[in-house]
Amino acid sequence: MKAKVRRLVKFLISVMMYYSGILRLYSRVKPRNWFERNLKILLYHRVLAEGDKKKAELQPGMCVLQSSFERQIRFIKRKFEIISVAELVAMLSRNEFPDKRIALVTFDDGWRDNYDYAFPVLQKYGSPATIFLATDYISCNNLPLIIEVNLLLSEADLWPDLAIQIFETTVSESGQSGPDQSPGLPDNPKMRKDPFKFIKAVMGLDSGLQKIILDKMKARAALNKSDSNERWMLNKEEIKQMYASGIDFGSHGKSHQILTALDETELIRELEESKQKIENILNTEVISIAYPNGDYNSSVTRSARECGYKIGMAVSTDGGTADHPDIFAMKRININEGSALGPRGRFSKAVFACLLEGLFQHF
Repeated sequence: MKAKVRRLVKFLISVMMYYSGILRLYSRVKPRNWFERNLKILLYHRVLAEGDKKKAELQPGMCVLQSSFERQIRFIKRKFEIISVAELVAMLSRNEFPDKRIALVTFDDGWRDNYDYAFPVLQKYGSPATIFLATDYISCNNLPLIIEVNLLLSEADLWPDLAIQIFETTVSESGQSGPDQSPGLPDNPKMRKDPFKFIKAVMGLDSGLQKIILDKMKARAALNKSDSNERWMLNKEEIKQMYASGIDFGSHGKSHQILTALDETELIRELEESKQKIENILNTEVISIAYPNGDYNSSVTRSARECGYKIGMAVSTDGGTADHPDIFAMKRININEGSALGPRGRFSKAVFACLLEGLFQHF
């Protein structure tokens, strides 16, 4: 009930702002820099068929249905000029800040459904896009650890109590703590049961402990995704076909490890090997990286520069100055199926427009 009320309030505010013209005025007069006012970088993960609503429910922050995706791209195409990451880098290198609204469409991970359901829509509207690949998973039917943990948490008998118990017992027996920036699980009971906090804590452990926790969770859930013959991620042929049709590719790391949790040697390996693999597939320079989970720090951005990248994508950012954000910490707007729905569960261009202006980032 609370979620429905929030959605209704969000919808009513959006309709009032959008159709009255207040939103347009807001976007012009709010004292922001060019990047916040004129540049919108959209972040997608998965685009699913209409019959896959169940999958969207299992990964609520990652999925959008194809029909919703098409409405969003159609809206963006009308309101913005959609450019590629390479075009943005070239423009910024010339210190060009045109007086027009610009959008970029990006995807993280490299899911197979990007080819099956997103690519046809992008072709239909002539929209460029960039897909950031976790290169260890190209052509594979296995999943990155962070995604597999996410799917396991959807098991009703596992989350939250059993999953938290498995984590704490395993970490306690090993003597390790979680990631430096957020040791272990939060003490706050409400935050403690946030699945995204749990996933981040798991990703901050070393690979040996991650495997132990994953194996224990699989055993408890009686689920082993690695036995599936379904191919989840893009293969080389699909990548080449999309690239030939105007879709760019960047790095999302080698193994989808949280880069801020790695030592310098591991960090460089993730950055260099992923870049080289994509370059070998496409025979072109790779200039962009999107940090797994959006996590970055000064060491990560410095290493990315040294490895030959020219731009880095985050999610929320605090880098750079007020007038010129750090090009290696570009802010993106996460889009999912619930991002722009009205009270009846249908796409609302008013809600979507307000989302792009940052009105609901804390709602």
